[in-house]
Order: sequence, then structure tokens, then C-alpha cells
Amino acid sequence: MPDGMTNFLFNTTGSVQNPKLRNKTPPPSEYNNTRIRLDVEGELQYWNFDTNWSLQWFEPRDNCSVFNACGNFGSCNLNNMLACRCLPGFKPASPESWRNGSFSGGCSRSSAVCGKNDTFLRLKMMRVGQQNHKFKVENDTKCREECLNQCSCQAYSFVKGGVNKRRDRQPGINMCLIWTDVLQDLQEEYSYSGPDLFVRVSIADTELKAKSCKPCGINVIPYPLSTGSDCGDPTYVSFHCNTSTGKLSFNTQNGTYNVTTIDQDTRTFTIQDKDGDHCNSSTGGQMREFNLSLPFKMIDFKPWCDTVAGNFGSNISSQGVVEIVIGWEPPAEPVCTSPAECEDWPNSTCKNVTENGKMRCQCNSNFRWDDMALNCVQVVDGKSGGSSRKKKPLSLIVGVTFASVIVLSSIFLYTCILMRKKAKRRESQQNTERNAALMYGTEKRVKNFIDAEELNEEDKKGIDVSESRILGH
Repeated sequence: MPDGMTNFLFNTTGSVQNPKLRNKTPPPSEYNNTRIRLDVEGELQYWNFDTNWSLQWFEPRDNCSVFNACGNFGSCNLNNMLACRCLPGFKPASPESWRNGSFSGGCSRSSAVCGKNDTFLRLKMMRVGQQNHKFKVENDTKCREECLNQCSCQAYSFVKGGVNKRRDRQPGINMCLIWTDVLQDLQEEYSYSGPDLFVRVSIADTELKAKSCKPCGINVIPYPLSTGSDCGDPTYVSFHCNTSTGKLSFNTQNGTYNVTTIDQDTRTFTIQDKDGDHCNSSTGGQMREFNLSLPFKMIDFKPWCDTVAGNFGSNISSQGVVEIVIGWEPPAEPVCTSPAECEDWPNSTCKNVTENGKMRCQCNSNFRWDDMALNCVQVVDGKSGGSSRKKKPLSLIVGVTFASVIVLSSIFLYTCILMRKKAKRRESQQNTERNAALMYGTEKRVKNFIDAEELNEEDKKGIDVSESRILGH
């Protein structure tokens, strides 16, 4: 904050004394022409009036200045068209929200960590939220071990104590900072850079393929892309990693360009270039020429114009900046110098198969190089499929047969139960009908018997009457 705003706050609260202003507190009238304003966008502003009101200071100054703007484990970079991205070894917690430009949900780990397969991603020029623990250590190795021994440790940072030249002062103290909670408020290329941040990740999430190059800052470099002769494919050595800043660049005949993102799934990466004033020119919206040689090719062209409403993008002036999407062709067999280098590529042998004398991990007989899978796959009946693929049809047939037996058995059992229920229902119905018939027959016989008895009584009465009449005569 500027001194004027600091003095204003210290003077008006009445509960805090500014050491710089002790016995020098200005009179209240000095602040008659001062305002501190919080606008509807959440921006804190400091205004001063001379002949007109003028804005002296405000925060947050950009999207990355908002606390935890990209969510947990999400890193913010003002120099990218899309300011937020996940750290290597992490993925968006809500991919749909991420695609829609809402990053507050942050990122989650692609793989669990806490074991021998853990490593640390070294990030430079990073801003990060407050650590959870802080203690003295002898060296950075002890700090690293302390983090590895705690499953809850997400990251660490070693702060080396300064060397005091004066003999009357104690030497600097080395400190170890430990983050056991989620990492928040991350920002790349932070101008007020501090010590290196080591983020705990799974090796499998950062070393995607054999011979993959080490990550450069927050960028994972998948095979075959290469930053040197010791990794990747020599044909793709067009990248350079600045180890002091962690920035990755792409080298061409026309110059060197900053790499902002790499997408292994689509085999594309994005670079930035200056483009005059493309948004206001007569050629606006047209893709310009960008000369590239194989195995690279230009895919798309994205000029920085007005930020789309609702999307979280950089609010640095976009005029004269363009992002170019570049794709790369699938590679041939890996280059090798000894059979040991082909151990990472099963079913291959190091052979001299090129005219220029370079040896490659040539696939063995009955195998063919699959440049999409980056591996040797088995050829069956003239068609490629891996050794694992050969076993799949048999296992599939067995699985389907077993499943069919279970289904048919279930249907048969269900049918038997259903038929048994129908038989019982039919038997019950027959018993009911039989009982009803018996009851009906019995009732009829009883009724006939009663009718017969009544008839006999009437006959008797008739006889008695006849007899009385005869006797009477």
C-alpha cells in the first residue's frame, strides 16, 4: 500500500500505532480529500482529491491477484491467454467447469502419493500460500526426507540462511517449510520470486514414456519432444528449458517463442508470438503464415482480442499478441546406441536401419512399430495387434461363455420357479372349484331332501283330509 493509504488506515482505526508515525500523527483535516473505496467488483481503491479525484492505488490489480484464483493445486499465469492450468500430476476437479472458464474448483491429484514411487516437481518463481510447518534443518536433503516421511506432506521448500560477513553475528539459519494441506494461491512467473517450491507428485504422472525429458517448471514434456540429446527423439530437439526460471521455449528458424501449454492427447502445444495489431487490422480473423519444418506443423491461430465475457483470461493488454497451436507428427522407432537403451521398448532390438548410420530400436519379427501407441505391437494374420491383444479374444470368449451360462441358468431357474408357481396356482384353483362343486352338490341334495319331506307332509295332510271326509259321510 502507498504511505498515504497506510497512514490513513493507522490514523482512523485508533487501535494500531504506526511506528513510522509515532509522535507525528497528522491532523484529521489532512485526510479530508482522501477516500478508500470498495467497488462492486471487490476492488479496494485509494483516491485522492487535488483539483479532481484521482485513483492512487487499487487491488487486486489482475486476475492472479485474487486469492486462490485457480483453486487448489491450480496455477495462475498472467502471460497466458488462459490464465489457469493444473500442476503436472494433477487434473481439473471438474473438467466441465474448467472448460467453461470457471476455475475456482481447482485441481486434484491424478494418482495418490505416499510411497517409493514419489518424486518432487521443482518449480521456480512461484507464489504459494502460507506453509503449515516451519523448522530448522541442516540442509535441503533433510528437508526433502522430512517431507517424504510424512504422507500428508504435499510440498516443501528449503530456505538457506544468509552468510553473515560480520564476526559478531550468528550465521544464518537454514529453514524447512512444509505444506501438509492443499496448495493454494499459486502463481507462475511471480515477479517477487522466493525459494524453489518442490511439489510432491507420482513418477508415473511426470515421466509419461521411456526417454521422456524432465519437466520444465510446470510443463511436462512428453516423448518424442526433446530439450536435449539425452532425452526424447533427436528429430524433435526444438525445445529449450531455462532452468533458472522454469520457462520452456520453442526454437525455430524465425526465432524463439514461449511455450504456454502442451497437450499429449492431441499431440499439440501452444506458443506465443507478437503480431502487430492483428485485432484491428484488415486481415483480422485470418490465419497468418508461420513457417515450420517437419515433424511440426501449424494447427490453429488465436489472436488476443477482447476477453470473452465469463471466461477467466489474462487482463494484460492483448494487443499485438497471438497464440499459435502447433502439432507434431508421430515418431519413428526410438534412436539407440546400445541394446540396453531398447529395454524400455519391449520386443525391439537396437539395429542400424537408417542410411545415415543411426541405430534405432527396430521391432522384432512378427512385431510392428505403432507410432500412436509408441510401442512395438504384434502382427497377427497380417494385422497388427499386441501380444496382449492376442489373448483378449480367448479371454473374451471364455468370459462371454461363462456369462452366457450364468444368464441361461438364471433364466432356466426363473422359468422353473415361475412354472411351479403357476402349477400351485392352478392346483389351488382346481381345489377351490372342486370344493365349490361339492358344496353346491351337497346343498342341492339337501334342498331336494327338504322339498321331498315337505311334499310328504302335504301328502299326509291330503290323506288325512280325505279320510276325515269319508268318515264324516
